[in-house]
This record gives sequence, structure tokens and C-alpha cells, in this order.
Amino acid sequence: APIESKSIRSEASSMPGSFHSPPQKREYGITYERELLNSNRTSGQGTFNFRNIFNDPKNDLYQCHAPSGPLGIVVDTTPLGPRVRSLNPLSPIFGLISPGDVIVGVDEVDTVGMEAGDFWQVVSRKANQQERFLTILRI
Repeated sequence: APIESKSIRSEASSMPGSFHSPPQKREYGITYERELLNSNRTSGQGTFNFRNIFNDPKNDLYQCHAPSGPLGIVVDTTPLGPRVRSLNPLSPIFGLISPGDVIVGVDEVDTVGMEAGDFWQVVSRKANQQERFLTILRI
């Protein structure tokens, strides 16, 4: 199956098997993790909730379809979840995700706040699937 990514917020319909380029990084808005960590935004309980970033229209949430086998990426543990540090140019998802993107889901598994080691356990259990869906947050 072809590799593709698509914006989850996009209302436009698309042809099956087509490639949708991931959203471009914006100059304005929340663009750095430290801004999120130092943010004074609060949830209903009066404390900051990382899940608020999903509702921020300045952040892009999209899905990336990855084939079976290795992903060819290096991730770091962050409070938001596994964040892409680098990609191998031969990675099957090269050009679909970028360094700095946060992987917030693998198929039906929520990876928000997950440590890198736990993320790799999830990914390795699914490595032989024909296709995996990564949910990516670009901030």
C-alpha cells in the first residue's frame, strides 16, 4: 500500500492511495515545547493540561501511514510524548514527518506522555502489521 499522510482536521476529500504532504511549520503560534511547558493556559481544574494543545488551531494534527518494518526514526522522551529527533533518509516515512513532531498515537494506542522506551515497545509489537497509522502533532 502507498505511504501517505493526511491532515485529520482537513475537510477536503481525497483519492485513496494519494499522498498528502504534512502541514508546514508555522512562523506564529506555539512552536516550541518550552512555550507549552511555560504556558499559563489551564484546564477546567485550574492546571495546565497538555491535551489542550490538540484544540489549538495553530497546531497541526495529522495521520501518517507507515508500512511494516522499521520506521527509521530516533525519538526522545518529552512531557508531550515521543518527539522525533531525527529520521534516516531511507526511512519509509521520510518527508512525511519532521524532527520536532510529537507522535501522539500508534494505531489505537494513545502515546501522549509516553516515554520513548514504552513507545518502541508499542511500535515493535506492530512492526509486522501490513500498515500502521501514526498520529502526529506538529507544534
